[in-house]
Amino acid sequence: MLTIYMLIGCILSLMPAIILIFLLPRCFLFCLRKKSWHFYYRNHLAIVLITVYGQVICCILLNLQIIIFNEIPFYSDNVNVKLFYDIVRYFQQTINSILRNVIERYVATKQRQSYEGKRSWGLIFGLFVFEYLCGMAVKGIGLFWLFWNNNMYRLSLGIDIALCLYGFYLLSLNTKLSKINSTINVDLSEKYQINENIRLIKLAMPLVFGFVGSNVIINACLELMPKQYFDVQTILAWNYVLLNNADLIFCVNFGMNNLMFNCTKIKTKKVVQVQSVVKNSNVVGDQQTYFQIFNNSWK
Repeated sequence: MLTIYMLIGCILSLMPAIILIFLLPRCFLFCLRKKSWHFYYRNHLAIVLITVYGQVICCILLNLQIIIFNEIPFYSDNVNVKLFYDIVRYFQQTINSILRNVIERYVATKQRQSYEGKRSWGLIFGLFVFEYLCGMAVKGIGLFWLFWNNNMYRLSLGIDIALCLYGFYLLSLNTKLSKINSTINVDLSEKYQINENIRLIKLAMPLVFGFVGSNVIINACLELMPKQYFDVQTILAWNYVLLNNADLIFCVNFGMNNLMFNCTKIKTKKVVQVQSVVKNSNVVGDQQTYFQIFNNSWK
């Protein structure tokens, strides 16, 4: 039987997820069409949006399954229901955009002198596969190592916090480099890449904060709350309430800075016509006055 806490969590998780279903494709298309952005910057953002979209779809499937069957599928006696729930849940937990954010910006910072001219689809694909394999490894290690399985949430939390702190370090480093380079002569490509690093890291911060913050809250609940009052699966369901809202904040921030309000402002800008007033002058009279003055000057 579905508990009231689980039902509320599913509803609150579905609300931002439904908004994201319509908002994410628009942001994705805008990102692909923005040819003025750097190759890695544009494709990296597109992959992040695809990743978030995958998380949202998994969340919707899980919540609909929970509401339709009126039970937590993890404890279901129906083999097919439980198998579908486990597969979707596994796929959802292995998707994480934080690792790719940090790795890509680390490479951009270390190779800032020549990073602007580099274009490699292989690197884009490699980062995507590497991130997904890391997520699978985090889940798969627990099948063979009992200590990891019992402390997986704590260890994952430590990794997330370390990546978040390193992201702060990269932001601080690029900001410092930007201030230093403003006083000395450096290559324009390096200046451009440093500013690009700062912009991308700031853009990804809501997603990073949301992911790490939700993990901190949920792991604290798993450790501190008595299990007889709150089921583990119920607490994990509320984790996706926080994640979906963090993803929504990320997309709204992206839209406000790049898409929605700027485009709307241009389309609805009021054009003010200036009415000029020209005074008609008596040309004949002015010529007579001029020649009269010219004639008098020679007398």
